[in-house]
Amino acid sequence: MAATLLIQGFVSFRVGVTKSRTVNDLGVAGVMAAVIATKGAAWGLAAGIILCIFVNLGKSNRHESAISAELEASNTHDTLKLKS
Repeated sequence: MAATLLIQGFVSFRVGVTKSRTVNDLGVAGVMAAVIATKGAAWGLAAGIILCIFVNLGKSNRHESAISAELEASNTHDTLKLKS
């Protein structure tokens, strides 16, 4: 059963990372994956819902767009570095 929870936590984090749009989404995905791996799916879902509520209540669009721009610039730099 422990191996099943670890695999479920890893897959949950992997899907969360590929579907995330912001840094906050990445954080929620990571915490959910950790909770799923240690406590189970129901606890992970509950933790994710609570985190999403708290994160979205304190969200600032100005701050969020600055972080997104920084991440996009970093991804572009990494892509150019890999091509050369």
